[in-house]
Amino acid sequence: MKLAARILGVFVAVVGLLGVVAPDRLQAISRYTLTPLGLTAVGTFRIVFGIVLVLAARGSRGPTWLRFVGFVAVVAGVVTLFLDVDRARAILEWWSNQGPALMRLWPGLALVLGFSVASAAAPAYRPVRRR
Repeated sequence: MKLAARILGVFVAVVGLLGVVAPDRLQAISRYTLTPLGLTAVGTFRIVFGIVLVLAARGSRGPTWLRFVGFVAVVAGVVTLFLDVDRARAILEWWSNQGPALMRLWPGLALVLGFSVASAAAPAYRPVRRR
């Protein structure tokens, strides 16, 4: 489960990096999710991501952090499942109308979050005892 958490963390970081480097590309990709099926897929991904983090927390370097991020991801996923397309479109339009710095802020946070999750999901450090 820790490997899955690390892979998902790296995936979130890569998406964040894309948003920092080319926010217009991320915006174009985001427009594909503005359908009932797309929002369901995003919500489901968030819920699965959160569950994986909670399950991977035990024995990881950052169990409290992974549980917290996992819980937030599950809540965000459930909220996304109840989000209608018009509201999601309004959120994307609002984000698109912000300046370049703010358009890169959220993906930048995703970049940091993804790498921190990947790092926290690594196995806990256990020193080797020598005899």
